[in-house]
Amino acid sequence: MAESHSHSKALARAIRKYRKNAKKTQARLAEDAHLSAKYIGEVERMEKGISVDTLLQIAKALKMPLRDLVWDVHWDE
Repeated sequence: MAESHSHSKALARAIRKYRKNAKKTQARLAEDAHLSAKYIGEVERMEKGISVDTLLQIAKALKMPLRDLVWDVHWDE
């Protein structure tokens, strides 16, 4: 369970990092990804889980490949 939590935390940090690098607010990212700003905030704070489909929407909104979005997550830890 701790491993899953660390992966969720790393993914949440990656989403926030790439959103900020793209100079997007949570609201703008949400609009571009066809999601709610509330949901983006909850994901970044690890209050909500995220599906692969939603990760893909976020990656597209950030104009980056999905693999780059999850690059910072260390799956072998």
